[in-house]
Amino acid sequence: MMFSKQRIFCNACGKEFSEIFSRVIGRQFKVCSMECMDEIEWRDALSIMGEPYRPQNTLEKKDGNKETK
Repeated sequence: MMFSKQRIFCNACGKEFSEIFSRVIGRQFKVCSMECMDEIEWRDALSIMGEPYRPQNTLEKKDGNKETK
């Protein structure tokens, strides 16, 4: 059973996918893509800081600069 595909649900988006368990992205969380890994790490960081969930600023993420208003 270790080397056969298993039914797994992404911890970030909830999408169901089949993969060999040892090849699934993530250690603590199991995710379907690197985008979902970024999202789950963001949620984890907010949780550790005791902050409510808020979307990531995509402009900050892409070029490292904060958007000024």
